[in-house]
Amino acid sequence: SLVLAMLLIIPIALQEQVMAIWFIVKGFSSSAIASVSGKTDIN
Repeated sequence: SLVLAMLLIIPIALQEQVMAIWFIVKGFSSSAIASVSGKTDIN
């Protein structure tokens, strides 16, 4: 039912919001981004 679906979706939505705020506040690891961009060859 709709109520059950909402109860199952709420924890996932909350986790997504917390993760977004975490990345905005704490920032992304620049060394991890550099290692990934160094391994990928666009040409």
